[in-house]
Amino acid sequence: MPTIASDQWKDIRHFDPSEKWGDFTRMDYKLVSELDRLRHYIGKKIVLHCGYEPRDGKGYHPKGMAVDCHAEGMRLLEFYLAASRFEFGGIGVYTWWHRPGLHLDTRELTEEKGRALWGSIAHKIYVPFDRDFIASAIEL
Repeated sequence: MPTIASDQWKDIRHFDPSEKWGDFTRMDYKLVSELDRLRHYIGKKIVLHCGYEPRDGKGYHPKGMAVDCHAEGMRLLEFYLAASRFEFGGIGVYTWWHRPGLHLDTRELTEEKGRALWGSIAHKIYVPFDRDFIASAIEL
């Protein structure tokens, strides 16, 4: 399981171990680095909702390879478009959160499989990230 070494935090400009990572020692360096690059690119604060979580062993949070977050002062669609420029293997768009935001993870991203994309319109209700989702769920 990939992790971030304590000396690697010196390379991270916009985040530190005290933020809402869960157990920051279990976070994937690639994820933290890509998130840091995204934060630098958008020029706005990214607020973490959660990172590593033990959960039931499924998904990327228990591997330290996922965060849920939102960007302050940025529309959700703009935040998604910015995130899609980076090497996140999975991007989920969650419109129902108190602060709507994104799930970002570092699952394998290949030409054959492409990026995993989905929308979530309510707790545990996932829909394809398609034209209908964008038109109905995201304020343009």
